[in-house]
Amino acid sequence: MHENEPFRAALPPAADAVRYELDADESGPVQDLQQITGTLRRRWWLLAATSTVAVVAAWYLGRSEPRRYTAETLLQYSESAPVVGLSFSGVGQGLGAQLEIIRSQAVLGPVVDSVDARLTILDDPGLRSDIFTDVVIAPEAPPAIYLMELVGDEISVVHEFREEEVARVPVGSRIDLPGLSFGPFDSVFLQDPIRFTINRRQVAIERLQGRVLVEEGLGPDMIRLQFTHSDPRHAAAVLNQTSASYIEYSKGTNKAAQARRRAAIADQMVLLADSLRAAQDQSMQYQSEARLLDPSVEGNALMSNMLTTETELQSMRFDESLLESMVTGLQNSDGSDESLHRIMALGGNLVPGGAQLDSELRDLEAQRSRLTASQFGLTQANPEVVIIDSLIATTKQQMQITAEQALALQRARIESTERRLGGIRGQLSRLPERSAEFSRLEQRVTAIQQSFDLLVAQYFQAQIEEGAEAGDVQIVDPAPVPLRPDPSRRGLKLVVALMAGLMIGGIGAITLDQLDSRVRQARDAERAVHLQVLGSVPKISSRSSNPKSVLIGKEAFRGLRTNIRFALREQPRLMAITSSAPGEGKSTIAVNLALTLAEQGSRVLLIDADLRRPQVHRILGVERLPGLSDVLMGEAELEHAIVRSPVHPGLSVIPGGSATGSPAELVGGDAFMRMVLDLREQYDTVLVDTSPVLAVTDAALIGTVADGTLVVVRANETDQGALSQAVEQLRRVNANLVGIVLNDVPLDNVGYASYYDSYYDGEREDTRTRHLLRSGGRSA
Repeated sequence: MHENEPFRAALPPAADAVRYELDADESGPVQDLQQITGTLRRRWWLLAATSTVAVVAAWYLGRSEPRRYTAETLLQYSESAPVVGLSFSGVGQGLGAQLEIIRSQAVLGPVVDSVDARLTILDDPGLRSDIFTDVVIAPEAPPAIYLMELVGDEISVVHEFREEEVARVPVGSRIDLPGLSFGPFDSVFLQDPIRFTINRRQVAIERLQGRVLVEEGLGPDMIRLQFTHSDPRHAAAVLNQTSASYIEYSKGTNKAAQARRRAAIADQMVLLADSLRAAQDQSMQYQSEARLLDPSVEGNALMSNMLTTETELQSMRFDESLLESMVTGLQNSDGSDESLHRIMALGGNLVPGGAQLDSELRDLEAQRSRLTASQFGLTQANPEVVIIDSLIATTKQQMQITAEQALALQRARIESTERRLGGIRGQLSRLPERSAEFSRLEQRVTAIQQSFDLLVAQYFQAQIEEGAEAGDVQIVDPAPVPLRPDPSRRGLKLVVALMAGLMIGGIGAITLDQLDSRVRQARDAERAVHLQVLGSVPKISSRSSNPKSVLIGKEAFRGLRTNIRFALREQPRLMAITSSAPGEGKSTIAVNLALTLAEQGSRVLLIDADLRRPQVHRILGVERLPGLSDVLMGEAELEHAIVRSPVHPGLSVIPGGSATGSPAELVGGDAFMRMVLDLREQYDTVLVDTSPVLAVTDAALIGTVADGTLVVVRANETDQGALSQAVEQLRRVNANLVGIVLNDVPLDNVGYASYYDSYYDGEREDTRTRHLLRSGGRSA
């Protein structure tokens, strides 16, 4: 059992503090933003330093940066239409591929050779075109760095790496170096030494690839090229040579593509010629076997023949009906020959000799009529009349026989015509099947013939294009020599540098803040020990005379008083006030909290139990002797050690007393516990200012009998690890931890400070009547 357990059992039950458990991962966007803002505000000097360095560096670099000129050219790419079924694009499919082709070594390699891009001026690139004229660089020229300067009336060139003079020529002469020859040039451009280098061809190509800007233009199939250099003439020369190299590349690839196209077309023509010949032979063979002429001509002929035959058959059937009427009329003749004559008049031409017989019959009837017509005419019995009647009967009989023979002949002709018509119709019914097969064969021949004709035309077109050496690229606007340098954009660069400096400073500030383990704000303390911060006391020095700061300090202690009562659910009777290490302001917090409780009308006793470094008597302005140590050692009576505070009549104090070598034994002994029992019954609240937890064990011993323990933390100084260790030590002895008091918080960080400007404008509290007591040192 703990040595103080009997005394704890003798005390009335202490009120349990409201347990406050804070999730270590509890955060939100607003809290994170507030934390970042606070970090940047605390470390503003780092942001100012990084931004100043960045702006100064940008200004210095911009001041020494040479003027640069940007040349620009505009090209148009028109892709040739590919052959159906064959693709022979010489330069690539699509405008996007052209942009990559321009950046390729195949295009930029000749540019490097033609504009001497292997040569680079290191000191003043703007003098390139003035000094390096008529340059000849051998392919095997070794890479090197040279220093060229004017020595009297001569020009000296020194190999910088070997420190060897490789050329010395009079001014106005041509300069010959290993693999390099150039000049002459005007010596006025060589006032200062110039360093230049010869690069490898591949290195020069790679540099040019990174500096030539290739992008799509605003119009369709437009390509825009840009190149920036300190020498405007060199910039224009690079772009114009790039355009020329790209056009030559396009011509070469198109010519090769057309040659491949022509060869492929020739191969296809051979295959199609064989296919066409086979299709034609197959069509002719079928036409021969089916005995089929042209289906359209044959069908028209059969149709015309059928229509003619049908018309002829109808006419024959009409003639048949006339002959049948004639035969019937001759058979049923009643002596009145007028109807017979009408029938003979209609169909006499159908009967052979019918018109002659009809004429003879009319003559015989006219003769008989003359013989018998008058009253003096002959009678029927007259031999002449009898002979004429006999001739008439014979003629009629002959007419009937002839008509019957004509009718039989007509019927035979009709039967023959019907058979012929049936044959024609049979031929027409079989014609579609034969015509369809023949048409299919002919369509195949026609299709192959059309493809063959198309290939022939394309073959000759490819042959013409191959000989023409035309490309798909043309220059719309060549690159002129830029007359004005590019805008320096110095202001924009300074702004960017400022933003970059602020960003770097902000990152550095947040990083330093994360590495800093000190308690900076309430959330840091709460996360470290999972205890609630009951109050934040502003930073007010002993020399402060700001009425606003005094008011805020008083209000902070009033809020602390209220929060303690809420945390314990009633006003505490015995409370210990401690800290993790010295110098965190626990004595100041204890004195002002006691004064705040006394101003509420409570009888308050403040005991200075930090016997090693007592501070309460200095803050309140009372005598140190006699004090607690004197009472516990039996050298003074308790009533003599209790003194009335000169600040408020409701506040009584027991100062620390005489220095002693064994404060832990005094505070942890039976005498102190009995005194606590007596004083707890005599006063409404007893506050005990204890020693720091990590320095000595006094606070832990007192915390075992107190109703509650407050832990004081100094903002921006107390280490979170030390605070956590101190709280853990108090928890091991089962001290009733009420919460944390965050001391010495910057005035701007006190949450309710901004409300006092408007709330106290009309009426100010007289700070002389009730003082906010402050410690003169950092030991409390």
